[in-house]
Amino acid sequence: MAQNLKNSFEALVSKPKISLMQWLKHELSFATTEAVYGPQNPFRDPAVEAAFWAYEDNIMMVLANFFPKLTASKAFYGREVTVKALQEYFSNQGHEQASHLEKALRAATLKYGLSLEDTARFELSNLIAILVNTIPTCFWMVFHIYSDQDLLADLRTELDAAVLVENDDGGTPKRTLDVNTLKDSCPLLNSVWQETLRYRANGSSNREVMQDTLLEDRYLLKKGSVIQMPALIVHADTNVWGPTACEFDARRFMTSGIRGKKDQRKSPSAFRAFGGGTTLCPGRHFARTELLALVGMLVLRFELKGSWASLKLDDRDMAAAIVYPGADTEVEVVERSGFETGSWTFRTGPSKRSKAANGV
Repeated sequence: MAQNLKNSFEALVSKPKISLMQWLKHELSFATTEAVYGPQNPFRDPAVEAAFWAYEDNIMMVLANFFPKLTASKAFYGREVTVKALQEYFSNQGHEQASHLEKALRAATLKYGLSLEDTARFELSNLIAILVNTIPTCFWMVFHIYSDQDLLADLRTELDAAVLVENDDGGTPKRTLDVNTLKDSCPLLNSVWQETLRYRANGSSNREVMQDTLLEDRYLLKKGSVIQMPALIVHADTNVWGPTACEFDARRFMTSGIRGKKDQRKSPSAFRAFGGGTTLCPGRHFARTELLALVGMLVLRFELKGSWASLKLDDRDMAAAIVYPGADTEVEVVERSGFETGSWTFRTGPSKRSKAANGV
């Protein structure tokens, strides 16, 4: 994943302008699916990538199953193109050269006798899980950072500690961004990530009532009923998050919350971005690594110049746990002054950082 993100940034150098959401959607789709599916990644075909996002764009009309060939034809046929590509992938044993996730998934479907088509359709939900929420989260992280110049400056100061610089024989700098340092020693960046998830959450946790339960001597929850807990409501609770619960506070998780100071920690049930309990998202660690790496490299290397005015929200997508922006935004891409020369890469293994090489 990190290697593919590195290639994305090398290509970004030559782009004077980008549509931010469109760029993130393509680059994150490719980097993630390459990591998951390996050398036979179906998303190497642009038609498959386009088909999946056509399906995702109108997924609820397809799932409603009310003559979807007519009422949501683009999404319906997008789903079928994606399923066919996934079916060919498993038929060609692509999973054998892929991630442990795909190997385990195929082993499970074989164990229970699923056909290739059933396996492909089951895998479609996995694609939704690994892509649909990561991309809007990344968009909003970038949006909040670049729309606040003070926050951007503070982040660059913090991220300086995650960069190892060595010079080649000609004196050209070779910069390495240490991903483990981003995760372990950059509290502001991590706080921005968590606050974005809190502030932009749009999902809902669902639970079945296992036995009649009376809450506060007032509310009877009948056995067999379904309880829905919208993250939007929980994350806006001033009793939990304080009087600024409905505002974006980039530093909120530096002093309180899930990863904050021990005496100010919130109940884990108050943070619903990844669900909770036995259904807590198993891909959250991969997603965090990917987003911190992408945003960290972007902040260190590039100025994004454009209009960062407040955007309308697109709340139609019921498959997404993070709300999408209602429109894309075009930005001018400029390399930061003083960083135009030299190379950049990621380090994802154990850090070998020396005290002598402290800074950019």
